[in-house]
Amino acid sequence: MDSQYEEFKVKLDKQKEDYYKLHPDEAKKAREKEGMDAEHEYESLGERELQQIFDGQSQMYEALKTLNRKLDEILGRQERTLSMIGTVGVGVGQQGVPQQQFQGGVQQPMPLQRHEVRAIILVY
Repeated sequence: MDSQYEEFKVKLDKQKEDYYKLHPDEAKKAREKEGMDAEHEYESLGERELQQIFDGQSQMYEALKTLNRKLDEILGRQERTLSMIGTVGVGVGQQGVPQQQFQGGVQQPMPLQRHEVRAIILVY
């Protein structure tokens, strides 16, 4: 069994050499790849720790970006709701008749009632 493996390995190495002789660019790429694999295979403990720190920071950055986007969405909804509350139902009483107060000659809108706010929120 071992002799068959050795024979196969020798044949494979010979075929590789023949191929690389015919294709020198491929040989160069293969040597570079083998060199890069050897470097990454024996990375130091410090390099590994730095990579883990970098990966952790990247994950935190992505989480913060997601939270920031969600916060922007919430603020946008809040602004839309407040603008709807400010424009819809201003000065409308419970019977649907507009009510307005005059203070010192200046027209003041009535505040919204609780049921009006609920209706606006449920519609939106």
